[in-house]
Amino acid sequence: MQAEGLVGVMLGDLADKLRPLGRLDLLETVGDEAMRYLSAASTSSDAGIGAIQRARALRTLGEVYVQRQQTEQAGQAFAEAERTLQQASSDPADLTDLLFEQGNVAYWLGYLDLQANDLAGAGQHFGDYLVHAEALQAITTESGLGLLETSYALNNLGTVAEAEGNRIDAIKFYESSIDLKKAALRIDPSNDEAIIGLADSLSWIGSALLRDNRPAAAQTRFAEQLTLVRDVRQRRPGEASWLWYEGIAQQFLGRVAVAMGDQDGLNELRSASNLLEEAVRSDPSNMTWKTDFYSVRTELGWSRLVLGTADVGLQELTRVLRQLQADDIDHFGQHSRAQAKVKSRLAFGFALLGKLAPAETMLEELNSARTTEAESGESPLSEFDRELLALSASVVARQAPDATPLLRTGQGGRVPSEDELQFSALRAGLRGDRSELKRIQDVLGGFGYDAVRADRLLRLGKL
Repeated sequence: MQAEGLVGVMLGDLADKLRPLGRLDLLETVGDEAMRYLSAASTSSDAGIGAIQRARALRTLGEVYVQRQQTEQAGQAFAEAERTLQQASSDPADLTDLLFEQGNVAYWLGYLDLQANDLAGAGQHFGDYLVHAEALQAITTESGLGLLETSYALNNLGTVAEAEGNRIDAIKFYESSIDLKKAALRIDPSNDEAIIGLADSLSWIGSALLRDNRPAAAQTRFAEQLTLVRDVRQRRPGEASWLWYEGIAQQFLGRVAVAMGDQDGLNELRSASNLLEEAVRSDPSNMTWKTDFYSVRTELGWSRLVLGTADVGLQELTRVLRQLQADDIDHFGQHSRAQAKVKSRLAFGFALLGKLAPAETMLEELNSARTTEAESGESPLSEFDRELLALSASVVARQAPDATPLLRTGQGGRVPSEDELQFSALRAGLRGDRSELKRIQDVLGGFGYDAVRADRLLRLGKL
Protein backbone atom coordinates (compact mmCIF):
# COMPACT_ATOMS: atom_id res chain seq x y z
CA MET A 1 0.00 0.00 0.00
CA GLN A 2 2.95 2.34 0.60
CA ALA A 3 4.07 1.87 -3.02
CA GLU A 4 0.53 2.47 -4.23
CA GLY A 5 0.48 5.67 -2.19
CA LEU A 6 3.66 6.76 -3.96
CA VAL A 7 1.98 6.10 -7.31
CA GLY A 8 -0.88 8.30 -6.16
CA VAL A 9 1.55 11.12 -5.43
CA MET A 10 3.23 10.64 -8.83
CA LEU A 11 -0.07 10.85 -10.69
CA GLY A 12 -1.38 13.65 -8.48
CA ASP A 13 0.91 16.30 -7.08
CA LEU A 14 3.96 15.46 -9.20
CA ALA A 15 2.04 15.32 -12.49
CA ASP A 16 0.22 18.55 -11.61
CA LYS A 17 3.57 20.26 -11.01
CA LEU A 18 5.01 19.00 -14.31
CA ARG A 19 2.08 20.12 -16.50
CA PRO A 20 2.72 23.87 -16.10
CA LEU A 21 6.42 23.33 -16.82
CA GLY A 22 5.57 21.85 -20.20
CA ARG A 23 7.94 18.93 -19.67
CA LEU A 24 6.21 16.23 -21.69
CA ASP A 25 9.20 13.90 -21.38
CA LEU A 26 8.98 13.88 -17.58
CA LEU A 27 5.19 13.66 -17.60
CA GLU A 28 5.40 10.67 -19.93
CA THR A 29 7.92 9.03 -17.61
CA VAL A 30 5.54 9.49 -14.67
CA GLY A 31 2.70 7.87 -16.61
CA ASP A 32 4.88 5.01 -17.83
CA GLU A 33 6.33 4.26 -14.40
CA ALA A 34 2.91 4.36 -12.78
CA MET A 35 1.49 1.99 -15.40
CA ARG A 36 4.46 -0.35 -14.99
CA TYR A 37 3.85 -0.63 -11.25
CA LEU A 38 0.07 -0.86 -11.51
CA SER A 39 0.22 -3.51 -14.23
CA ALA A 40 2.51 -5.66 -12.11
CA ALA A 41 0.60 -5.13 -8.87
CA SER A 42 -1.97 -7.48 -7.48
CA THR A 43 -5.41 -7.24 -9.06
CA SER A 44 -6.97 -7.22 -5.61
CA SER A 45 -7.33 -3.46 -5.80
CA ASP A 46 -9.00 -3.48 -9.19
CA ALA A 47 -12.40 -2.65 -7.78
CA GLY A 48 -11.32 0.49 -5.95
CA ILE A 49 -8.64 3.09 -6.02
CA GLY A 50 -6.30 0.83 -8.06
CA ALA A 51 -8.61 1.06 -11.06
CA ILE A 52 -8.84 4.82 -10.63
CA GLN A 53 -5.05 5.14 -10.50
CA ARG A 54 -4.62 3.02 -13.62
CA ALA A 55 -7.14 5.22 -15.42
CA ARG A 56 -5.31 8.33 -14.22
CA ALA A 57 -2.00 6.95 -15.50
CA LEU A 58 -3.59 6.21 -18.87
CA ARG A 59 -5.11 9.70 -18.99
CA THR A 60 -1.73 11.23 -18.19
CA LEU A 61 -0.14 9.34 -21.09
CA GLY A 62 -3.05 10.33 -23.33
CA GLU A 63 -2.47 14.01 -22.52
CA VAL A 64 1.17 13.65 -23.54
CA TYR A 65 0.13 12.05 -26.84
CA VAL A 66 -2.34 14.88 -27.50
CA GLN A 67 0.35 17.52 -26.99
CA ARG A 68 2.63 15.61 -29.37
CA GLN A 69 -0.26 15.32 -31.84
CA GLN A 70 -0.18 11.52 -31.70
CA THR A 71 -3.95 11.29 -31.98
CA GLU A 72 -4.34 7.54 -32.44
CA GLN A 73 -2.27 6.70 -29.36
CA ALA A 74 -4.15 9.33 -27.36
CA GLY A 75 -7.52 7.86 -28.33
CA GLN A 76 -6.39 4.38 -27.34
CA ALA A 77 -5.16 5.59 -23.95
CA PHE A 78 -8.38 7.48 -23.15
CA ALA A 79 -10.60 4.62 -24.31
CA GLU A 80 -8.67 2.18 -22.12
CA ALA A 81 -8.99 4.62 -19.20
CA GLU A 82 -12.76 4.72 -19.73
CA ARG A 83 -12.95 0.91 -19.71
CA THR A 84 -10.78 0.74 -16.61
CA LEU A 85 -13.04 3.12 -14.69
CA GLN A 86 -15.99 0.84 -15.36
CA GLN A 87 -14.25 -1.68 -13.05
CA ALA A 88 -14.02 0.79 -10.16
CA SER A 89 -16.43 0.55 -7.26
CA SER A 90 -18.60 3.44 -6.12
CA ASP A 91 -17.25 3.29 -2.57
CA PRO A 92 -18.12 6.67 -0.99
CA ALA A 93 -14.48 7.05 0.10
CA ASP A 94 -13.37 6.95 -3.54
CA LEU A 95 -16.32 8.77 -5.09
CA THR A 96 -14.66 12.18 -5.49
CA ASP A 97 -11.65 10.67 -7.29
CA LEU A 98 -13.88 8.44 -9.40
CA LEU A 99 -16.20 11.23 -10.57
CA PHE A 100 -13.26 13.54 -11.25
CA GLU A 101 -11.50 10.91 -13.36
CA GLN A 102 -14.67 9.89 -15.21
CA GLY A 103 -15.30 13.52 -16.10
CA ASN A 104 -11.76 14.17 -17.30
CA VAL A 105 -11.63 11.03 -19.43
CA ALA A 106 -14.99 11.98 -20.98
CA TYR A 107 -13.57 15.43 -21.70
CA TRP A 108 -10.53 14.09 -23.56
CA LEU A 109 -12.63 11.67 -25.60
CA GLY A 110 -14.88 14.59 -26.53
CA TYR A 111 -11.86 16.73 -27.34
CA LEU A 112 -10.60 14.14 -29.83
CA ASP A 113 -14.10 13.89 -31.34
CA LEU A 114 -14.18 17.66 -31.76
CA GLN A 115 -10.76 17.67 -33.44
CA ALA A 116 -12.08 15.04 -35.86
CA ASN A 117 -15.21 17.17 -36.49
CA ASP A 118 -17.41 14.45 -34.97
CA LEU A 119 -19.84 16.86 -33.35
CA ALA A 120 -22.30 14.17 -32.29
CA GLY A 121 -19.55 12.23 -30.52
CA ALA A 122 -18.18 15.39 -28.93
CA GLY A 123 -21.63 16.41 -27.71
CA GLN A 124 -22.19 12.96 -26.20
CA HIS A 125 -18.85 12.87 -24.38
CA PHE A 126 -19.09 16.47 -23.17
CA GLY A 127 -22.62 15.70 -21.96
CA ASP A 128 -21.20 12.75 -20.00
CA TYR A 129 -18.59 15.12 -18.60
CA LEU A 130 -21.35 17.45 -17.40
CA VAL A 131 -23.19 14.59 -15.66
CA HIS A 132 -20.05 13.54 -13.76
CA ALA A 133 -19.14 17.16 -12.98
CA GLU A 134 -22.57 18.01 -11.55
CA ALA A 135 -22.44 14.89 -9.37
CA LEU A 136 -18.99 16.00 -8.20
CA GLN A 137 -20.29 19.51 -7.53
CA ALA A 138 -22.87 18.11 -5.11
CA ILE A 139 -20.19 16.53 -2.88
CA THR A 140 -17.42 19.17 -3.09
CA THR A 141 -19.25 22.32 -2.02
CA GLU A 142 -16.42 23.48 0.25
CA SER A 143 -13.51 23.09 -2.18
CA GLY A 144 -15.30 24.30 -5.31
CA LEU A 145 -13.78 21.44 -7.34
CA GLY A 146 -17.14 20.43 -8.77
CA LEU A 147 -17.96 24.05 -9.64
CA LEU A 148 -14.86 24.21 -11.81
CA GLU A 149 -15.48 20.86 -13.47
CA THR A 150 -19.08 21.82 -14.25
CA SER A 151 -17.89 25.13 -15.68
CA TYR A 152 -15.43 23.32 -17.96
CA ALA A 153 -18.14 20.94 -19.17
CA LEU A 154 -20.48 23.85 -19.98
CA ASN A 155 -17.72 25.64 -21.88
CA ASN A 156 -17.08 22.50 -23.94
CA LEU A 157 -20.76 22.16 -24.77
CA GLY A 158 -20.57 25.77 -25.93
CA THR A 159 -17.84 24.88 -28.41
CA VAL A 160 -20.03 22.12 -29.84
CA ALA A 161 -23.06 24.42 -30.06
CA GLU A 162 -20.99 27.01 -31.92
CA ALA A 163 -19.56 24.40 -34.29
CA GLU A 164 -23.16 23.38 -35.03
CA GLY A 165 -24.01 27.00 -35.85
CA ASN A 166 -25.93 27.70 -32.63
CA ARG A 167 -23.98 30.81 -31.62
CA ILE A 168 -26.69 32.15 -29.28
CA ASP A 169 -26.71 28.88 -27.32
CA ALA A 170 -22.92 28.82 -27.37
CA ILE A 171 -22.66 32.27 -25.78
CA LYS A 172 -25.15 31.20 -23.09
CA PHE A 173 -22.99 28.17 -22.28
CA TYR A 174 -19.88 30.37 -22.10
CA GLU A 175 -21.61 32.91 -19.85
CA SER A 176 -22.80 30.14 -17.49
CA SER A 177 -19.28 28.74 -17.43
CA ILE A 178 -17.84 32.17 -16.56
CA ASP A 179 -20.35 32.59 -13.70
CA LEU A 180 -19.32 29.25 -12.16
CA LYS A 181 -15.62 30.03 -12.45
CA LYS A 182 -16.15 33.36 -10.71
CA ALA A 183 -18.04 31.49 -7.98
CA ALA A 184 -15.08 29.11 -7.59
CA LEU A 185 -12.72 32.07 -7.32
CA ARG A 186 -14.86 33.53 -4.53
CA ILE A 187 -14.20 30.31 -2.62
CA ASP A 188 -10.45 30.45 -3.35
CA PRO A 189 -9.21 33.67 -5.01
CA SER A 190 -5.69 32.21 -5.34
CA ASN A 191 -6.82 29.24 -7.44
CA ASP A 192 -4.73 29.63 -10.59
CA GLU A 193 -6.55 26.74 -12.25
CA ALA A 194 -9.81 28.66 -11.89
CA ILE A 195 -8.12 31.78 -13.24
CA ILE A 196 -6.86 30.04 -16.37
CA GLY A 197 -10.27 28.43 -16.81
CA LEU A 198 -11.92 31.84 -16.60
CA ALA A 199 -9.41 33.22 -19.10
CA ASP A 200 -10.18 30.32 -21.44
CA SER A 201 -13.92 30.99 -21.27
CA LEU A 202 -13.30 34.68 -21.95
CA SER A 203 -11.39 33.70 -25.10
CA TRP A 204 -14.25 31.48 -26.27
CA ILE A 205 -16.91 34.10 -25.72
CA GLY A 206 -14.65 36.72 -27.31
CA SER A 207 -14.20 34.54 -30.38
CA ALA A 208 -17.95 33.95 -30.58
CA LEU A 209 -18.60 37.69 -30.37
CA LEU A 210 -16.05 38.30 -33.12
CA ARG A 211 -17.71 35.73 -35.35
CA ASP A 212 -20.98 37.50 -34.55
CA ASN A 213 -19.40 40.69 -35.99
CA ARG A 214 -19.05 42.44 -32.62
CA PRO A 215 -15.31 43.18 -32.63
CA ALA A 216 -15.36 45.89 -29.94
CA ALA A 217 -17.16 43.58 -27.49
CA ALA A 218 -14.76 40.77 -28.40
CA GLN A 219 -11.79 43.05 -27.80
CA THR A 220 -13.01 43.77 -24.26
CA ARG A 221 -13.20 40.05 -23.46
CA PHE A 222 -9.77 39.36 -24.93
CA ALA A 223 -8.27 42.21 -22.90
CA GLU A 224 -9.79 40.73 -19.72
CA GLN A 225 -8.33 37.35 -20.66
CA LEU A 226 -4.85 38.77 -21.19
CA THR A 227 -4.86 40.65 -17.87
CA LEU A 228 -5.78 37.48 -15.96
CA VAL A 229 -3.16 35.31 -17.63
CA ARG A 230 -0.39 37.90 -17.47
CA ASP A 231 -0.84 38.35 -13.72
CA VAL A 232 -0.46 34.61 -13.09
CA ARG A 233 2.46 34.25 -15.49
CA GLN A 234 4.37 37.00 -13.68
CA ARG A 235 3.76 35.23 -10.37
CA ARG A 236 4.91 31.89 -11.75
CA PRO A 237 8.06 32.51 -13.79
CA GLY A 238 9.70 29.46 -15.26
CA GLU A 239 6.42 27.64 -15.95
CA ALA A 240 6.31 27.40 -19.72
CA SER A 241 2.59 26.67 -19.92
CA TRP A 242 1.87 30.22 -18.72
CA LEU A 243 4.06 31.60 -21.49
CA TRP A 244 1.85 29.69 -23.90
CA TYR A 245 -1.38 30.90 -22.25
CA GLU A 246 -0.23 34.52 -22.42
CA GLY A 247 0.97 34.14 -26.00
CA ILE A 248 -2.40 32.79 -27.11
CA ALA A 249 -4.20 35.59 -25.24
CA GLN A 250 -2.07 38.22 -26.97
CA GLN A 251 -2.69 36.55 -30.33
CA PHE A 252 -6.45 36.88 -29.84
CA LEU A 253 -6.10 40.54 -28.89
CA GLY A 254 -3.80 41.21 -31.85
CA ARG A 255 -6.15 39.45 -34.24
CA VAL A 256 -9.18 41.55 -33.35
CA ALA A 257 -7.10 44.76 -33.46
CA VAL A 258 -5.91 43.93 -36.99
CA ALA A 259 -9.49 43.13 -38.03
CA MET A 260 -10.39 46.65 -36.87
CA GLY A 261 -7.49 48.15 -38.86
CA ASP A 262 -5.44 49.04 -35.77
CA GLN A 263 -1.66 48.97 -36.27
CA ASP A 264 -1.22 48.21 -32.55
CA GLY A 265 -2.37 44.71 -33.39
CA LEU A 266 1.08 44.10 -34.88
CA ASN A 267 2.69 44.78 -31.50
CA GLU A 268 0.35 42.28 -29.83
CA LEU A 269 1.15 39.63 -32.44
CA ARG A 270 4.89 40.27 -32.10
CA SER A 271 4.65 39.83 -28.33
CA ALA A 272 2.60 36.67 -28.82
CA SER A 273 5.25 35.30 -31.18
CA ASN A 274 8.03 35.99 -28.66
CA LEU A 275 6.16 34.31 -25.81
CA LEU A 276 5.29 31.22 -27.85
CA GLU A 277 8.86 30.95 -29.11
CA GLU A 278 10.11 30.96 -25.52
CA ALA A 279 7.59 28.25 -24.62
CA VAL A 280 8.70 26.10 -27.56
CA ARG A 281 12.35 26.45 -26.54
CA SER A 282 11.47 24.98 -23.15
CA ASP A 283 10.05 21.82 -24.77
CA PRO A 284 10.58 21.39 -28.54
CA SER A 285 8.62 18.11 -28.43
CA ASN A 286 5.37 19.94 -27.65
CA MET A 287 3.84 20.03 -31.12
CA THR A 288 0.77 21.96 -29.97
CA TRP A 289 2.97 24.84 -28.85
CA LYS A 290 5.08 24.63 -31.97
CA THR A 291 2.01 24.66 -34.23
CA ASP A 292 0.65 27.70 -32.39
CA PHE A 293 4.03 29.44 -32.73
CA TYR A 294 4.03 28.98 -36.50
CA SER A 295 0.39 30.06 -36.62
CA VAL A 296 1.03 33.40 -34.91
CA ARG A 297 4.12 34.00 -37.05
CA THR A 298 1.99 33.42 -40.15
CA GLU A 299 -0.70 35.72 -38.80
CA LEU A 300 1.90 38.42 -38.10
CA GLY A 301 3.24 38.26 -41.67
CA TRP A 302 -0.26 38.37 -43.15
CA SER A 303 -1.27 41.23 -40.86
CA ARG A 304 1.72 43.29 -41.95
CA LEU A 305 0.67 42.72 -45.54
CA VAL A 306 -2.99 43.70 -45.13
CA LEU A 307 -2.11 46.74 -43.01
CA GLY A 308 0.08 48.14 -45.78
CA THR A 309 3.66 46.89 -45.41
CA ALA A 310 3.45 44.13 -47.98
CA ASP A 311 7.20 43.66 -48.54
CA VAL A 312 7.86 43.22 -44.83
CA GLY A 313 4.92 40.84 -44.57
CA LEU A 314 6.17 38.74 -47.47
CA GLN A 315 9.64 38.55 -45.92
CA GLU A 316 8.13 37.33 -42.66
CA LEU A 317 5.98 34.73 -44.42
CA THR A 318 8.95 33.51 -46.46
CA ARG A 319 10.97 32.99 -43.26
CA VAL A 320 8.11 31.05 -41.70
CA LEU A 321 7.81 28.79 -44.75
CA ARG A 322 11.53 28.03 -44.72
CA GLN A 323 11.41 27.17 -41.03
CA LEU A 324 8.39 24.93 -41.55
CA GLN A 325 10.14 23.12 -44.37
CA ALA A 326 13.19 22.56 -42.18
CA ASP A 327 11.18 21.35 -39.20
CA ASP A 328 9.95 17.90 -38.21
CA ILE A 329 8.68 16.35 -41.47
CA ASP A 330 6.24 14.12 -39.59
CA HIS A 331 4.28 17.15 -38.47
CA PHE A 332 5.02 19.81 -41.09
CA GLY A 333 5.18 17.93 -44.36
CA GLN A 334 5.01 19.47 -47.81
CA HIS A 335 1.21 19.46 -47.87
CA SER A 336 0.52 20.24 -44.23
CA ARG A 337 -2.11 22.76 -43.21
CA ALA A 338 0.61 24.95 -41.70
CA GLN A 339 2.46 25.18 -45.01
CA ALA A 340 -0.72 25.63 -47.05
CA LYS A 341 -1.68 28.54 -44.81
CA VAL A 342 1.65 30.28 -45.47
CA LYS A 343 1.77 29.48 -49.19
CA SER A 344 -1.75 30.80 -49.86
CA ARG A 345 -0.81 34.12 -48.28
CA LEU A 346 2.50 34.26 -50.13
CA ALA A 347 0.75 33.50 -53.42
CA PHE A 348 -1.66 36.39 -52.91
CA GLY A 349 1.03 38.83 -51.77
CA PHE A 350 3.36 37.99 -54.65
CA ALA A 351 0.51 38.21 -57.17
CA LEU A 352 -0.65 41.53 -55.75
CA LEU A 353 2.83 43.07 -56.08
CA GLY A 354 3.28 41.73 -59.60
CA LYS A 355 5.93 39.16 -58.60
CA LEU A 356 4.49 36.59 -60.94
CA ALA A 357 7.22 33.92 -60.89
CA PRO A 358 7.11 33.28 -57.11
CA ALA A 359 3.32 33.65 -57.17
CA GLU A 360 3.04 30.94 -59.82
CA THR A 361 5.39 28.70 -57.83
CA MET A 362 3.16 28.99 -54.77
CA LEU A 363 0.06 28.36 -56.88
CA GLU A 364 1.60 25.23 -58.39
CA GLU A 365 2.47 23.88 -54.95
CA LEU A 366 -0.99 24.64 -53.63
CA ASN A 367 -2.61 22.94 -56.61
CA SER A 368 -0.37 19.96 -55.90
CA ALA A 369 -1.76 19.99 -52.36
CA ARG A 370 -5.28 19.90 -53.81
CA THR A 371 -4.32 16.87 -55.87
CA THR A 372 -3.08 15.18 -52.72
CA GLU A 373 -6.37 16.12 -51.08
CA ALA A 374 -8.35 14.45 -53.86
CA GLU A 375 -6.29 11.29 -53.47
CA SER A 376 -6.30 11.11 -49.67
CA GLY A 377 -9.62 12.73 -48.83
CA GLU A 378 -7.87 15.01 -46.32
CA SER A 379 -7.70 18.71 -47.11
CA PRO A 380 -4.70 20.83 -46.10
CA LEU A 381 -6.54 23.90 -47.43
CA SER A 382 -9.01 25.87 -45.33
CA GLU A 383 -11.82 27.86 -46.94
CA PHE A 384 -9.73 30.99 -46.38
CA ASP A 385 -6.79 29.35 -48.22
CA ARG A 386 -9.06 28.36 -51.11
CA GLU A 387 -10.37 31.89 -51.46
CA LEU A 388 -6.84 33.32 -51.52
CA LEU A 389 -5.86 30.68 -54.07
CA ALA A 390 -8.72 31.70 -56.38
CA LEU A 391 -8.02 35.42 -56.00
CA SER A 392 -4.30 34.92 -56.59
CA ALA A 393 -4.97 32.95 -59.76
CA SER A 394 -7.25 35.76 -61.01
CA VAL A 395 -4.63 38.42 -60.33
CA VAL A 396 -1.84 36.41 -62.00
CA ALA A 397 -4.04 35.80 -65.05
CA ARG A 398 -5.18 39.44 -65.02
CA GLN A 399 -8.77 38.24 -65.06
CA ALA A 400 -11.61 39.80 -63.12
CA PRO A 401 -12.79 37.43 -60.38
CA ASP A 402 -16.39 36.32 -60.18
CA ALA A 403 -18.74 38.24 -57.92
CA THR A 404 -19.59 36.73 -54.56
CA PRO A 405 -23.16 37.83 -53.77
CA LEU A 406 -22.85 37.26 -50.03
CA LEU A 407 -24.56 40.50 -49.10
CA ARG A 408 -27.45 39.85 -51.47
CA THR A 409 -28.25 36.29 -50.43
CA GLY A 410 -27.11 36.35 -46.82
CA GLN A 411 -26.58 32.59 -47.21
CA GLY A 412 -29.67 31.43 -45.40
CA GLY A 413 -30.23 34.70 -43.61
CA ARG A 414 -26.93 34.84 -41.74
CA VAL A 415 -24.68 37.87 -41.90
CA PRO A 416 -21.37 37.24 -43.71
CA SER A 417 -18.24 37.00 -41.59
CA GLU A 418 -15.49 39.61 -41.62
CA ASP A 419 -13.35 37.38 -43.86
CA GLU A 420 -16.21 36.91 -46.31
CA LEU A 421 -16.87 40.65 -46.38
CA GLN A 422 -13.20 41.47 -46.96
CA PHE A 423 -12.98 38.94 -49.78
CA SER A 424 -16.17 40.33 -51.34
CA ALA A 425 -14.68 43.82 -51.15
CA LEU A 426 -11.48 42.64 -52.84
CA ARG A 427 -13.42 40.91 -55.59
CA ALA A 428 -15.50 44.03 -56.20
CA GLY A 429 -12.36 46.16 -56.31
CA LEU A 430 -10.57 43.81 -58.70
CA ARG A 431 -13.63 43.92 -60.98
CA GLY A 432 -13.65 47.72 -60.82
CA ASP A 433 -17.16 47.71 -59.33
CA ARG A 434 -16.80 50.80 -57.14
CA SER A 435 -20.46 50.99 -56.11
CA GLU A 436 -20.43 47.39 -54.85
CA LEU A 437 -17.10 48.00 -53.11
CA LYS A 438 -18.51 51.07 -51.36
CA ARG A 439 -21.59 49.16 -50.24
CA ILE A 440 -19.49 46.39 -48.69
CA GLN A 441 -17.16 48.91 -47.07
CA ASP A 442 -20.15 50.58 -45.43
CA VAL A 443 -21.14 47.23 -43.91
CA LEU A 444 -17.58 46.59 -42.69
CA GLY A 445 -17.36 50.05 -41.16
CA GLY A 446 -20.75 49.65 -39.52
CA PHE A 447 -19.49 46.60 -37.66
CA GLY A 448 -16.27 48.38 -36.66
CA TYR A 449 -13.96 46.47 -39.01
CA ASP A 450 -11.17 47.80 -41.24
CA ALA A 451 -13.32 49.22 -44.03
CA VAL A 452 -10.50 50.34 -46.34
CA ARG A 453 -8.39 47.17 -46.45
CA ALA A 454 -9.37 46.40 -50.04
CA ASP A 455 -8.47 49.94 -51.16
CA ARG A 456 -5.12 49.67 -49.40
CA LEU A 457 -4.28 46.34 -51.01
CA LEU A 458 -5.39 47.48 -54.44
CA ARG A 459 -3.18 50.56 -54.15
CA LEU A 460 -0.23 48.37 -53.15
CA GLY A 461 -0.72 46.35 -56.29
CA LYS A 462 -1.58 49.40 -58.39
CA LEU A 463 -4.71 47.53 -59.46
